[in-house]
Amino acid sequence: MNKLPDEVQKLLEKENLEVVNVLQRADSPRRRFYSLETRRKTGGETLLLKIFARGDPGVVTAFYKEVGFLKLVTERDSPQIGMYTPRFLKRGDGETPWYLRTCAQGSFLGDICYDFGIRDKYLGEEIGEEFGNFFFALSKFTSEISETSFFSTLSPHGFSWYLDDWKHYRESSETVGSAVFEKLRQLLKLHRSLLDNSTKVLVHGDLYLKNVFWSNNIGLGNEKESPLSVIDWEILHLGNRCFDPVFIWMLGWKNSQWQEELKSRVWESFEQEGSESEKELSILWNIVRCSLALRFIRHAEIMLEILSSREKEARHNAEQALSVYRKELEIALETLS
Repeated sequence: MNKLPDEVQKLLEKENLEVVNVLQRADSPRRRFYSLETRRKTGGETLLLKIFARGDPGVVTAFYKEVGFLKLVTERDSPQIGMYTPRFLKRGDGETPWYLRTCAQGSFLGDICYDFGIRDKYLGEEIGEEFGNFFFALSKFTSEISETSFFSTLSPHGFSWYLDDWKHYRESSETVGSAVFEKLRQLLKLHRSLLDNSTKVLVHGDLYLKNVFWSNNIGLGNEKESPLSVIDWEILHLGNRCFDPVFIWMLGWKNSQWQEELKSRVWESFEQEGSESEKELSILWNIVRCSLALRFIRHAEIMLEILSSREKEARHNAEQALSVYRKELEIALETLS
């Protein structure tokens, strides 16, 4: 293992921690943070130490957003959302802010650069049910913290955010035609008010496969823990209640029945909350579907340029994903029109 910087070594000594594994280093071109699996030198459970690197105000903002959320969940001992999030333990400020939390247990649901979707073995009924419960719990936690100062710092992702996202992929996509982008632009403008008025709930916004863990050894006989664990809350924001569910729903493309059952569970929770009409929810669902389809299409395009001919399975998955997401975009646009 390469030597860690002096400030990291000093922090480890101060907190009486030893490194078990270096999960991510910050001395890369992006220089975001160090993520270290650690434990107390005196023994005990494995802990995650996340140290945010200097020099980027956006990274520091992400730190205070993530640590603020985890701290609120832990302090309020919320029985619902707390089942799905690591337990916050301690933080430090200064030039290199850091925090310590429990480690998420289990395995990733896949690798977005290899599988391009949730692996088949995880597309079972129990996981679908836990995702439905997680989305509902996050929505409920919104009302629990809506009067806090932390809640007021979160940015809304309404019409302007979707338009900026649209501009980004219009400029970068290689396989989506200009007519498709123009059609989506018109639909975004048509539903501008709905997009702005629906930024009411907490949205994780980054539910990629390595931000979600599943463990078969957790949750059995313990109502305070779930086998599903969600990490990396850096881009938490206020958005519409469809964004996170559609994110996971789309990544479940390898099993259409699983997708159908997940959507049914999510729709039931929407009906319980009753904030938007069924028509409005259908519009939001399909706008998010378009937005994420563009994102996943571009990812598949990039990976097909990078993956070598020897990486046959990964290339096959990328080609499949590209075809699926192009079809999802087409269907969503037709539904909205």
